[in-house]
Amino acid sequence: SRGNTSPTVILPNGFNMLVPVTDPHNNHPYTYQPGTDLSLAHIDVTHQASPWQNAYGSWQFMVNSSLDPTARLTGAQVGAVGRKAAFSHENETAGAHYYGVTFDEDPDSPASGVKLEVTPTEHAAMARFTFPADASYRNLIFDCDFADGGLALSEDGRSFTAYSDHVKDGSTRMYVYGVFSSAFETGQVIGGKQGIVGFGAGEGQVSLKLATSFISYDQAKKNLELEIGEKETFDDVYKRAQKTWDDLLGIIEIEGATEEQATTFY
Repeated sequence: SRGNTSPTVILPNGFNMLVPVTDPHNNHPYTYQPGTDLSLAHIDVTHQASPWQNAYGSWQFMVNSSLDPTARLTGAQVGAVGRKAAFSHENETAGAHYYGVTFDEDPDSPASGVKLEVTPTEHAAMARFTFPADASYRNLIFDCDFADGGLALSEDGRSFTAYSDHVKDGSTRMYVYGVFSSAFETGQVIGGKQGIVGFGAGEGQVSLKLATSFISYDQAKKNLELEIGEKETFDDVYKRAQKTWDDLLGIIEIEGATEEQATTFY
């Protein structure tokens, strides 16, 4: 590979990868210098973020502040092109244990001024979404962009299940189970596999815990229970992920390297 690098968020030998996607319909999910406006379509939960061998078992989520979740929305409105939000690298932080970005403030942006953050466990992850006080809406969008899929929202507004049939080389359906830090006020499933949930005006920050499985929804839920405690916060998971990487990379120490050389090595 000649520089085809994606800012992948994952634990060592982790099951899931969390990948920010600038070009949703390209084998290269993230382009640092696209040559046009820099924008993010979603976070991709995947298992092989490779431009050569292609991904599989992928499923997407994205934050949104422009769509009225009570309106009858179309697949195009919540789709990869419609939900893309511009950002700059100055407002982006990327590491193996964390990815965070604050989208440009623009009245025409689908996520103006919203901050999105993700951090991993082995089979699960946490995401945190911080909305500006003047945000028109506080939404999350779900999608299965590359294959058939399904989405179901709980009646109490606290959880959801989804599946992705994005399979490859003998892989099978991927199941997703997710829990919100607070209940959404309104939600709708669009076309069976896409969806949007909207949170109340008082919810300045919303967290999402999710896990996946190739076995069943019950196993995805069990994975979440095993890896992220009910009372654990985003910061708890973040610190644990950072320590895991620090402990592993700290096994090797190098001397005499410049900062750039040390960055390349580690």
